[in-house]
Amino acid sequence: MSAKHEQVFKIFSPEDLDSFANDTRRINDIMPLVPVEDAGIAVHQMTSTADLLINFATKWHEKLRKIKEK
Repeated sequence: MSAKHEQVFKIFSPEDLDSFANDTRRINDIMPLVPVEDAGIAVHQMTSTADLLINFATKWHEKLRKIKEK
């Protein structure tokens, strides 16, 4: 494993990786937004997706920024 790869695992602990995977699965589960006849359901899906993305970005931006800078 290269030093660059090792740095990732210094930033993300095994617990972080598990949590990160769970968060990405939740986003994946709501995507793709499928067209539906009820506009209220589509808006709810879009709102839920936006909330998940906001929470994801807030939770992971520092660790991802550190990886990007390596």
